[in-house]
Amino acid sequence: MITQEKLKIYKKYDGNIDSWARSGRKKEKTIMEDKDWGMIDGLIQDLKLADRGLAAEVYINDIYKRMNENCDSAETVEEIKAMLCSERNAPQPANFFSRIFNLYKSL
Repeated sequence: MITQEKLKIYKKYDGNIDSWARSGRKKEKTIMEDKDWGMIDGLIQDLKLADRGLAAEVYINDIYKRMNENCDSAETVEEIKAMLCSERNAPQPANFFSRIFNLYKSL
């Protein structure tokens, strides 16, 4: 079951399961399991598809059904949706090739 506490851990490690696996505290690992992490990742990925208009209505309905079945509260469902919105509005990293070009230009 996905809870607010599990989402807090997920966000603490920016959704990076490897960081959590390497440096997560013992208490965090008793609260959160790999399958929880995978469920959160999957729901966010599915919401991204829906947000970009790449999912059929039937699939979107399935996403919301899975969210309601696997989250402990409506607040947790809303928090997952908010995570998608904050990710969408986050500044995008500079283009890799532009950074390389500017690096060589400055030499």
